[in-house]
Amino acid sequence: MNKIDQCDRANHLGTEPISKLLLKLGVPSVISTIITAVYNIVDMAYLGRLHASAVAAVAIVIPIYLIAGAIGQGIGLGAASLISRKLGEKDLTTVNQTASTALFCGTIIGVIFGIFCIIFLKPMLLIFGATDTIMPYALDYARILILAAFVTINVTVVDSCIRAEGNTLLVMIGMLVGTVLNIILDPIFIFSLKMGSAGAALATVISQCVNLMIVAKYLFSKKSVAHISLSFVTLQKKLLSEITKIGFPAFIRNTTSSITVVLVNVLLKPYGDYAIATIAIVMRVQMFGSFLAVGLAQGFQPIAGYNFGARKFDRLFEAIKKASLVAVIMTTSVALLNWIVPQWILRIFTDDAKIIEMGTYALRVSFVVFPFLGAQIVFTNLFQAIGKVVPAMLLALSRQLLFYVPALLILSKIAKYPGIIWAQPVADFITMILAIAFMIRITRYLQNESASEISE
Repeated sequence: MNKIDQCDRANHLGTEPISKLLLKLGVPSVISTIITAVYNIVDMAYLGRLHASAVAAVAIVIPIYLIAGAIGQGIGLGAASLISRKLGEKDLTTVNQTASTALFCGTIIGVIFGIFCIIFLKPMLLIFGATDTIMPYALDYARILILAAFVTINVTVVDSCIRAEGNTLLVMIGMLVGTVLNIILDPIFIFSLKMGSAGAALATVISQCVNLMIVAKYLFSKKSVAHISLSFVTLQKKLLSEITKIGFPAFIRNTTSSITVVLVNVLLKPYGDYAIATIAIVMRVQMFGSFLAVGLAQGFQPIAGYNFGARKFDRLFEAIKKASLVAVIMTTSVALLNWIVPQWILRIFTDDAKIIEMGTYALRVSFVVFPFLGAQIVFTNLFQAIGKVVPAMLLALSRQLLFYVPALLILSKIAKYPGIIWAQPVADFITMILAIAFMIRITRYLQNESASEISE
């Protein structure tokens, strides 16, 4: 199959109706991210049946997991943006080089990261806010999870490369198999084999390995548009720069999430294990809700990137409008659910009356500005898809660092424990205003590009 024929397999991104494309790519991506969210929730839901300290241990360890995910997102989304644009330009050589180099980098960085974390694990957990009662659970959970850091990173890298060519269904299947396996293995390892938090980590690692084998096999086969091979790996400065400049905002966004989780845990430490456990659950529920919009935005990104690369601006504008509307509907629905029945949601994680009481207030507050988050996520993915580094970077930094950290520090001093809860909606509101300002500017840029295309 020649290069043009292979690129033509992605032509549907520039020809099919936008609504049909969003449905075709968005639904599997949304399902995939829901599966990912369930994947991340399962351990906490089972460990919640042991003790509040076991739940809190997940919150303490999660920054390490988030950093591994941040590396995967940084490499994966940077590669995916370049792949989708190069498919639009019919440049299959760069497509293959990008996918292969991304997986190679993910493996090397993942091994180095895992070794570093094992060496400095206990000091890291102390910095992350572990108490004496939480530490034993956290050590058991983290030691096993860290050994497979390169798997965590490469699952994200490979998934991103496959999404870039429009095959979101396979990503969904890989995640579904991994999640179902995790759900089955967790109670066996945690309760039947009495492994506790170590069992939860082992179940997660096994499930991720199976997930990676399913999706990586596709890129090594002849069925994919992008092919992975050591012969395609290149350390050319231009290609690495392209991956880095687009992927760096995603890396920053996820890394800042890790930093803020650490800060939240440290601020909550004086209020005890129950406060840490409660907010850990609230943050997982928020993550689940945001992942709906993230899934849609992931399905939207290859459409945006391809049509921008192909200079089809009318289709790009249509995709932006429709994706933003659907994303807002999603996040509004999630917010309403958390306002109306927070107790039901909390009981998924624990039967502890104290956590449910504390969590009911925290959930309702945390979702005050949540309806607007959907559009913000779509805007960020748009900026990544069309190669606009500055707005993507600033939005990535704003919600979790530039606005959230000051809000945490100020409100925790003024209002104590409730101030920590109110910090996220305050940061979300300010970030929303910034996102709208950036979107107005980008819209003008795209309109000018469209006008110059017509005049030519």
